[in-house]
Amino acid sequence: RHQPELPASEHATGSLEWCRSWTDADGEASGAEAAAQTKPFLLLAIACHLVKIIGKLDPDLRTWPKRMKQHLKAFPQIRSTQQVSLRDMGVVDGWEKWW
Repeated sequence: RHQPELPASEHATGSLEWCRSWTDADGEASGAEAAAQTKPFLLLAIACHLVKIIGKLDPDLRTWPKRMKQHLKAFPQIRSTQQVSLRDMGVVDGWEKWW
């Protein structure tokens, strides 16, 4: 079973600001990447990147990143023994800058 992965090339990872959240200063994959591969936020980040590119061709898609960002920022605080948070989804520090 395949998991999502960041680009293998250091050059490709460095040129995409959102990819840098999962790499160290040398552009190498950090331990955060391995953990992120099982979290939905990495998939959302990949989808956001694709929609931004495709959105240049299809205006109907242009609002998706903004709407998803609003949904993520409004993620509720769940009060139960089975707590789920944005961090549990794999959200990385500084995500709002590049989203």
